[in-house]
Amino acid sequence: MTVTQRGEGQVGRPRDAQLDRAILAATRELLAAGSYAELSMESIAASAGVGKKTLYRRWSSKAPLVAEAVLQAYGGSGSFPVAQTGDVRADLRSWLDEHADFLAEPRNAALVRALVAAAAASSADGAALYQQLSAPQHAGLVTRLQRAVAEGQLRPDADLGAVAEAMIGTLLFHALARPSPKARFDGLLDVMLDGARTK
Repeated sequence: MTVTQRGEGQVGRPRDAQLDRAILAATRELLAAGSYAELSMESIAASAGVGKKTLYRRWSSKAPLVAEAVLQAYGGSGSFPVAQTGDVRADLRSWLDEHADFLAEPRNAALVRALVAAAAASSADGAALYQQLSAPQHAGLVTRLQRAVAEGQLRPDADLGAVAEAMIGTLLFHALARPSPKARFDGLLDVMLDGARTK
């Protein structure tokens, strides 16, 4: 079972959305107070006031449970959309700022650090987490950069995937290292876009 596959093939009563929300909220509370390593299905069940079997009927392990808790914190998408104003630099800066504002909340940063730990703990979970969380971010950034190429703002031979990876990696670094991220964004964009810009 991956982070996106839960409850498949089950029969009987439909899932209780209110109970799901309570479990996901309890997961976020525990992660904000501790760490991914300290988190267990037992502690989540106790905090949510349910039995462990209730959790395992919904999630195969704590990794997909943590992934869904983070997705819910993001509003369900795992990322913020990339603006399309016609100014690629301004649009990328806006995307970085929006994510930085999200990560400036200690609770949200704790959730992202828990995702990194979950991905490192299991190669299978890591691949599933990438598909659900990082891949949509990467695809959205590359799509915006491709439009900039079509508009003549960036070179057709620019490595757009590398630009997207650098942006996502910068945010992950700041979530882990916990410095103030915004001061570095202008320099990051200068280096990336100057190298990709048409002459």
